[in-house]
Amino acid sequence: MKDIKSIFNNAINNISVKRMALAVLISVILHTLIFSGFGWELPSFNSRHSVIEAQLMLLPVKLQEMKPNPVKPKIAKNTAKPVPVPSTVSAPEIIPESTLNQSPAVTTDNIESTEIVPLDESSIVVPQDDPVPRPFTYVVTEFDAKRGQDATPAGSAKITYQALPDNRYILRSELQAKGLLALFIKQRTLISEGSITENGLRPDKFQYIVEKDDQKTNTVLFDWVNKTALFQSKKELKVKVDALPEGTQDLLSFMYQSMFVPPLNQTKFYVANAKSIKEYDYEFAGEEIIESKIGKINTIHLHRANEDSDETVDLWLAADYLHLPVKIVQVGKKGVLEMHMTSIKSDASASPEANNTKQK
Repeated sequence: MKDIKSIFNNAINNISVKRMALAVLISVILHTLIFSGFGWELPSFNSRHSVIEAQLMLLPVKLQEMKPNPVKPKIAKNTAKPVPVPSTVSAPEIIPESTLNQSPAVTTDNIESTEIVPLDESSIVVPQDDPVPRPFTYVVTEFDAKRGQDATPAGSAKITYQALPDNRYILRSELQAKGLLALFIKQRTLISEGSITENGLRPDKFQYIVEKDDQKTNTVLFDWVNKTALFQSKKELKVKVDALPEGTQDLLSFMYQSMFVPPLNQTKFYVANAKSIKEYDYEFAGEEIIESKIGKINTIHLHRANEDSDETVDLWLAADYLHLPVKIVQVGKKGVLEMHMTSIKSDASASPEANNTKQK
């Protein structure tokens, strides 16, 4: 028991000695630092706020080369190669002020030749100024008249068409016999008057006049409101009224209706002569080139036959003159009558087609 107490006391004494030695060592170190002049200074906070300075830095970005997007032409493929884009961009060059007014020199060192692809002409649409020809406003057509199978000269004829103000028109045909026939055949004058509509000519009055013979003079009045035609004859001293079909023409106006309506678009007509209204049905007989005193003429040939008799009428309409009649052949009870155009005088400026031909 005594041995245990002795060991315990010795341990306590050893701990006390170690603590004493550690305190002495710390004291020696502190005194050494103080007397050697070493020390440090704590940061002073003179202001209430501190300032933190920071600088933003751009992160390095990897540039990607942009390639041009070639445009594909619609007509032909372009064989030109795109100019390569440089991977690096150099700093712009400063041009001296003395050279600003000088024109830069053009060089072709770095330009590659490009093949020129011809343009497909079939894809080009050329606009036309006026594809629809306008009717004449004034035209005079002269004819030589011939009779019989041997085409004996019988006289001359002249047809004058004139457009008037307020969409009115007047047509006048004068047939003058020559030679011995003048003793038997008097001058005949046909006059058609009316209005110009979107569908062409619409006659209001038609006159058939025989020179110095009032008994053979006839007049037709067209009443479009009541759809009737009034026939007046001085010889018979009576008035006749007929129904007036829509689109009825007279002996003169139906031949000039082709200026407004192409002849192949309208081949059936109701036509008023000096005594009644008849239906004329023409047939397309072909396209022909006929000889005339003004040269060769392209024509459209129309033929009409009468079912009730042997009477026939043939018309040749000039394709280059707005389908004006240039040849007429009529076969009837009195034989054969032919009329051949000898001249055309017109206001050619009124028609694009007529502009391509000289006034005769």
